[in-house]
Amino acid sequence: MKITRLKRGVRNAQKIAIYVDSKYTFSVLESILVDENLYIDKEITEEDLDRIKDLTESLELKVKLINLISRRPRSEREIQQYLLKQNIKDNKGIIETLKNEGYIDDTKFTEWWIDQRVAFKNRSINEIRSELLGKGISNDIIENAIGEADMTESELKSIKLLAEKKKSLLKHKKLTTEQLNEKVVQFLLRKGFRWELIQKALEK
Repeated sequence: MKITRLKRGVRNAQKIAIYVDSKYTFSVLESILVDENLYIDKEITEEDLDRIKDLTESLELKVKLINLISRRPRSEREIQQYLLKQNIKDNKGIIETLKNEGYIDDTKFTEWWIDQRVAFKNRSINEIRSELLGKGISNDIIENAIGEADMTESELKSIKLLAEKKKSLLKHKKLTTEQLNEKVVQFLLRKGFRWELIQKALEK
């Protein structure tokens, strides 16, 4: 068998269509074309084609996952779940590759998640802990990250902000000051904030 034509893609200029014995076989990324030294009139075997096809699929999957991670960091479990949805069950190899190259790092993901949830969502430590456990982060990683973050001041700010918002929502109801404070405290407790922090924040 011989490569008889190489045609650059129209929609994706990085992909090259390979024709063997004048018949289209499959397309490869340009980097694979270079690495495998593929050119017109090159003799190629069926085994070579199978290997290059597998290599192409693996590289395309890796590029897709890197693009996914570039939108926001992902935990290892999130990537596993994504791959399962894509019906890719044999995913240990690609996950290990991404971990080794630093694209998947549950410790860095946890630190990023805590920063985002505190800064933009006013989440309590307990809420954040629950969210991270749901994303497959180990308890050790979570507790280390929370300990290093020293979130007390952030939580106090969040409590104050959420308390003011809750009071604003309740202002149309004819509640006594005691009833209003009780509803605000219960709301904050349900959000996972610790009682002692609620007291401290609302006393100021």
